[in-house]
Amino acid sequence: EGLLKLQHLFSLVDQNRTLELRAVKRFRNSSEANEYLRDIEFNSTNDRKYVILECDAVTAKTIIITHVSSTGSLFLIGLVVLGLLKLQHLFSLVDQNRTLELRAVKRKSLSSLRLLMDALDIYMGKRNFHFLLTSLVMDDYLNDKVSEFGAVNITGFRILKPSTPEFRLFFNHWRKIDPISGVMIANGAENKVASISADAAMMYDGAKVLLDTYQRLFSRHPEAFRNNFRRGEMYNSGAKGIDCRSEPISKWEHGDKIRKFMMKTNINGLTGVLAFDELGYRSNFSVDVVEMTINSEMAKIAVWTQEKGLSIVPAKYHRVLQENTKFDNKTYIVTSILEEPYLMMKAQEKGVVNEGNNRFEGYSKDLADLISNHLQINYELRLVRDNKYGGLDTNSHHGWNGMVGELIRHVSVY
Repeated sequence: EGLLKLQHLFSLVDQNRTLELRAVKRFRNSSEANEYLRDIEFNSTNDRKYVILECDAVTAKTIIITHVSSTGSLFLIGLVVLGLLKLQHLFSLVDQNRTLELRAVKRKSLSSLRLLMDALDIYMGKRNFHFLLTSLVMDDYLNDKVSEFGAVNITGFRILKPSTPEFRLFFNHWRKIDPISGVMIANGAENKVASISADAAMMYDGAKVLLDTYQRLFSRHPEAFRNNFRRGEMYNSGAKGIDCRSEPISKWEHGDKIRKFMMKTNINGLTGVLAFDELGYRSNFSVDVVEMTINSEMAKIAVWTQEKGLSIVPAKYHRVLQENTKFDNKTYIVTSILEEPYLMMKAQEKGVVNEGNNRFEGYSKDLADLISNHLQINYELRLVRDNKYGGLDTNSHHGWNGMVGELIRHVSVY
């Protein structure tokens, strides 16, 4: 199926568009896919990579999260090696007329560095990757806030219509049955509706088509099946039952009538208009082309219809504030550590007593002041109690010491 979709992509290419295929890889699991992506990254670090993923929603999500998160460790290794190489280069510059005395080399805790680099790299290292998800899996991520999705370019297709009355009516009934899956958030924003997979939605629409077909059939022919069910038995054209193994196959005597009623279906479903052409193919439906923003939210960038083909639409990007974000009447504790030039004790001037945050100076102090002024918040700068950046600690109840431990214990916010 993946190769058929790829072939269809090539069929869409004309003289004004070119598509160069570098490689096709079939993988059995997400681990094989991530290993292949790592090879691509090492062989062409600075090039743009356009990756077409043909898999289910869970596998695609695992591949992308692992792909983004794994870069933190790679970047950390590069950082440590780079530091040693620079140190070696400094020694190579020393000649007989110059001396360089090395007093100490301090290696920061790898665990705390890895935590920091992983957090930073989510939004720094993978913008040259662009994933195209060919299956209708974007609907599975409708209300799935995954930060890794904002670290790479992700484009996909969505067939659900969350803003339609039909979709809202469905979830109003569903949440009575399943209050967890069917919860709808106030204001009915499209990106805040509980998610449902495209497969499940199309199953629902298929069942709705059958119910609508039989309702119209029975309204016009109330006794259409009267002679087919007698004394607990089913008859077809006067014979008992239908032998599906016979040659030629015995057709259901009402099959053609049911097909004609089904062909005249014209109702709304979770995936849009449910109608069919003279050959029985679905018609008058549309597919949205969406991309993930840096906030891990979907933005519609195009729409495809049978009549007009692909039409580009202006994307509506917006930044969503964190829920329950209230800065009033709060003083935030900011934990840091003395490390030039980031944070240092301010020199005491004669006749001046440095108190509170004025005791410190440096890059971190200046940045904290800018943030607090911009957000109109109050903060108190404190030094970490154990004078450590943070690492795994078996003696700690929360498993970490240093600044990382204070974050976990909610002693500070940074």
